[in-house]
Amino acid sequence: MKISNESMGYLTKILLVVISFIVSGGHCGPEQRDVQLIAGGEATIESPGYPTTSPEPGTSILWSVSSPEGTTITIKCPDIRISPSEGCKKGSLLVIHSGEKSSHFCGSESGLQITSNDNRMTVHFELIWAAGLVHCQVRASRSVDPPLKLVSEPEDIKKVIIMPGDKLYTAMDLRPVPTGEKIKWEFSTVSDYKIGIKCPSLWFTYSGSCNGGNATFDLGDRKEVFCQSHKNVSFVSDRNTLTVTLETVKSTVGFLVCSVLATKGPYFEPWRNLPWKQEDSSEHGLLQKKGPKQTTCNCGWANKPNRRILNGVDAGPNEFPWMAALLHKGAQICGGSIITEYHVMTAAHCTDRFLPEDVTVAVGINHLSKQERYRQIIQAASFINHDGYQLGYASKRDIGLIVLDDKIIFNEKVGPVCLPVYEPSNVYNNDVIAIGWGMMTPEEMETLDTEVLKKTKLKAINMKVCNMVYDNRYEMNPVTQLCLWAPRSGTCFGDSGGPHVWLDPDTNRYVQISLTSLGDWCKFEKPTVSTAIHYYYPWILEAIQRSNHPQEKVCTKID
Repeated sequence: MKISNESMGYLTKILLVVISFIVSGGHCGPEQRDVQLIAGGEATIESPGYPTTSPEPGTSILWSVSSPEGTTITIKCPDIRISPSEGCKKGSLLVIHSGEKSSHFCGSESGLQITSNDNRMTVHFELIWAAGLVHCQVRASRSVDPPLKLVSEPEDIKKVIIMPGDKLYTAMDLRPVPTGEKIKWEFSTVSDYKIGIKCPSLWFTYSGSCNGGNATFDLGDRKEVFCQSHKNVSFVSDRNTLTVTLETVKSTVGFLVCSVLATKGPYFEPWRNLPWKQEDSSEHGLLQKKGPKQTTCNCGWANKPNRRILNGVDAGPNEFPWMAALLHKGAQICGGSIITEYHVMTAAHCTDRFLPEDVTVAVGINHLSKQERYRQIIQAASFINHDGYQLGYASKRDIGLIVLDDKIIFNEKVGPVCLPVYEPSNVYNNDVIAIGWGMMTPEEMETLDTEVLKKTKLKAINMKVCNMVYDNRYEMNPVTQLCLWAPRSGTCFGDSGGPHVWLDPDTNRYVQISLTSLGDWCKFEKPTVSTAIHYYYPWILEAIQRSNHPQEKVCTKID
C-alpha cells in the first residue's frame, strides 16, 4: 500500500505531537532526591553532568531539603544557565519554601539567594524543551543561636560539631569520590556523648592493596581501614570525637556515603540503645481495673492470668479479645482486629488478591485448628480498602475493613479494641504489643506450637529516625506510619494486618496504634513499618458509613 505525501506529512505531525507529549508531560513525575542537613551543614545541588553537559530534555529533578527544627535553609546559586523562554515554560529552576513558590528562573542568573522561614525547602529543576545547567549550595543555620560552622582549615580538613538532637544526616555523599585527593572530616560532640557513623555505601576498586584508595575511621582507641566493597559499615567512637580520612589516587573509583549522629549508647541506631525489659503486668487492661478516664464503649480489655509474665511468647487463652484471623478457604493468611460487631480492620494488601466469598474471619480463638469454646467463624460480605492504596504495594495507605455477613457476638472473651482519635503523645520509646500467628524461627518451631497465637513486645520509635533506614521513602508530613522494633523479635509473614496495641494509662485499656504493613522479610534487622491508625481514624468512620452497617460505632477514649 502506498502512502501519499499528504498522508505522510499528517503522520509526521502526529508523531511530533506524541514525541512532544512524551518529552513535556508524559513522564512519571520528577526524580526525587532527599537532602538532610544538620545545623551548619552544607550540601551541593547541581544538574547531572555539571558543569560540562546539559541533561536531556524531559529531565525533572526534585530535591527535598530538610534540617533540624529551629533552623532555616539558605540556597545560593552562583550559576544558573537555562535556555530562556517566555514565562520559563520550556525549562526552569523553582524554589519552594514556607508554603510559597519563588519565581521560575531561566536564562542566565548568578548570585540567586533565598532563605526559608522554616526547616524545609524544595528545589525543582526541569527541562521540558530546553538545555540548561544549575549549580547551587544549600546550608542550614539556627534561627536564633549562632549556626554551627562547617570549617575547612586547611582546605582538605572539614570540622563538624554535632550536638545531641542533630540525629541523622548525610555527612558525606561522594558519588563518585574525588580522585588524587586526601580529605579529612573531624566530627566532635559534647563531652558525655559519642559519635555514631553509618555508611550504607562504601566501596573502592581494589588493586591488590589499599594503595588504590581507602577510607580510615579513627574511633579514638582504634582505627578501621576500608579499601574494598562494603555495605552498612557502622561504628560508635570511643570518645566524643571521630575522624574519617579519605585518600585517593588518580585511578581511584568509588563511593563514600555516610550518616553521623551524637549518641550515648553503643549502637548507631538510637532504638537499639533503648532499655529493654520483657515484662507485662497482670493488671494491664484488666476488665475490673479502670483508669481515671472512660471510653465511649467497652473496649481494649485483656484476659490475663493473675501473675506477672516475663519473656512471654504464647498469648493466654482469649487474652486479647479483639484479635481476629483472616482465613482464605480455611487457611490463615493475615491478622485483623475487631472494631465493631460487623467490622474487622486489617491491611489492604491482605484482601486485594481475594474475593469476599472465599474469606472468613475467626474470632474468639487462640489455636487456629482446635474447637474452642468462644470460637466464631463468620463469612466476609465485602472489603473496603483505602482509595489511595496501590494494588500489591504494601506501604502507602495500607488499611482496609472487612464487612461481615453476620454479627460478632460480644462477651467477656470477644470484643472490640479501642481506637485513637489523635496521635498518642507519649507512645514513642514505650512498649507496644504485636499479636499474630505469623511464621516463627526454626528454634521457636522446635519448642512452640505454630498454631497458637503469639505476642511480642516492641518499642515504638520516632518515624524521622526510622525513615533513614528505609531510604526516606515514607511520608513525614503528615506522619502516616509508625515504626516498631525489638531485638531478635518482631512481626513476620502471617502477621500482616494484625494489631499493635499500647496500654493507655488514662483508661488502663489497650489502644490499637497501628497495624502490620511492612517488615524486613523476617530478618529482624530493621524496624517494622506499620500503618498509623490515628491518621486514618476519619477514614475508618467514613468507611463504616459506606458499608451496609452504617449504624455501628467504634470505641474511643473520652477526653
